[in-house]
Amino acid sequence: MLIAGYVLFNVFKNIKESFKIILQGVPNELSTDDIKKVLLAFDEIEAIHDCHLWTMDGEFNIATIHIIVNEPNYTWRKAGELKQKIRKVLHDTFNLEHITLELESLIEDCTDKNCN
Repeated sequence: MLIAGYVLFNVFKNIKESFKIILQGVPNELSTDDIKKVLLAFDEIEAIHDCHLWTMDGEFNIATIHIIVNEPNYTWRKAGELKQKIRKVLHDTFNLEHITLELESLIEDCTDKNCN
């Protein structure tokens, strides 16, 4: 009975965090608002939308972000450099391990209903 009680105690203690991982919830230490503030400090970035955060195991954090750049004729080279800078800042500041970035220009039509 003591072993069963110990096991059940630990199950209930860890079930909330386990459900958060399974349901791909935002990790407690991360905030989309904080990430947006950091990214909007870049001169090249006009706006951010469709920002999603989740964790695979409680430590391996993932982000997908759509970024609108303020220059209509953005080159592949400049886009690559910006993505590198963003990934470094997000990794160093928020411990994000896997970051997917989509760059859009101001003149593109966004199909997402939550676009700014």
